[in-house]
Amino acid sequence: MRGGMRAAATCALTALATVSASGCAPREGDAPRLVVDTLSNGSPWLRYATRDGVAAWTLRPELTLGAMEGDETVVFGDVRDVDFDVDGTLLVLDGQAGEIRRFSPEGAYLETLVRKGKGPREVGGANGFMVADDGTLWINDPGNWRLAAVRPDGGFVTRQMPARLYGYRWAGAVTDGGWVWDHHVAGAPPPTLAPGVHTSAFAFFYRGLSPDGVADSVALGTFGGAMIRGERGSMGVPFQPTPVSVLDPSGVIWSARTDVYRIVKQSLTGDTLLVVELPPDPLPIPEEERAAAIQRIEEFMERAGRIDLDYDQLLARTLPALEHLATDDQGRLWVGRLDRDGVLVFDVFRPDGTYLAVARCDCVPYRYFVPSVRGDQFLTVVRDEMEVPFVVRARITQNDGATR
Repeated sequence: MRGGMRAAATCALTALATVSASGCAPREGDAPRLVVDTLSNGSPWLRYATRDGVAAWTLRPELTLGAMEGDETVVFGDVRDVDFDVDGTLLVLDGQAGEIRRFSPEGAYLETLVRKGKGPREVGGANGFMVADDGTLWINDPGNWRLAAVRPDGGFVTRQMPARLYGYRWAGAVTDGGWVWDHHVAGAPPPTLAPGVHTSAFAFFYRGLSPDGVADSVALGTFGGAMIRGERGSMGVPFQPTPVSVLDPSGVIWSARTDVYRIVKQSLTGDTLLVVELPPDPLPIPEEERAAAIQRIEEFMERAGRIDLDYDQLLARTLPALEHLATDDQGRLWVGRLDRDGVLVFDVFRPDGTYLAVARCDCVPYRYFVPSVRGDQFLTVVRDEMEVPFVVRARITQNDGATR
């Protein structure tokens, strides 16, 4: 990662004095105090001192899709991704069914675009999709180790995945020139396979592949991952920090570690364009979550072999500083984090780092789901007491009721 250390010159400003690439500055009293430093490559380093005074946005639900039972077209087992098509219809990827279904803006089922399988217009285990400006639906399909595309004319083509690695949800994108990008992790194995707790260093980066097979990569940094190893298996240590990222189709990457509110914006050439920071606001891990994690470890050791563990040393005491990152069609960054009530809320930043608002939903968004935002529309997932997923479309409004 280029950029690195800040320059010696530092100036303390109010956010009102921040220069915005869009030519817009926050209104007086809307934004918190800000310290602006400069990285060694000349890029800005924005350090906000507080969230006090930031504008409040409300996400007001207008449509809910889903059912516990009944009509199979609206029963979802595992919603992996949701977004709007170019015509305003809603697309929902149900990972359990292996289908992408289309719904009208009013919520009526229209069609199933792809189904589970290995043939044309079929996916083996899709974990995400994106809609290009020309209406092409790009689907990441690690179940068939390919990227599939449904064209507006109904044509179906496939591409090689840039990395044979995948997570719960696709963190990649297709950018200008038809480049396909996806996140990748590489690291050395632990120094020993003996039972115990082992930490390994991993490199986190994006790997890209052009239509003619040219490969490229962008480094995002390194992190340490801790594993509990028994005689007959291993598991990750709960609550440890992880890297998160989002690749905007415009060609920029936002990335962070979940334990520190420090977000880095990079170009696909590896240049650091911006760093945004907020002070830590540590929230304790609820005792029931901690107890559940310990129970999972105990059950693992019953299967894999028991080792001596000091849970006070092993497990973190505070929740992550942030959960995930998303960008919208205006290039704004949405940072999901938990508030003091344990509810997912979103810090919203302009592409230049200006802190716009804190957005809260009149619902309880599922903590681990990354939303989709287009215009004044916000798509997320909620779960009921039986863990049944429902898709919620909400409108973004200011507290005075004006749409943003």
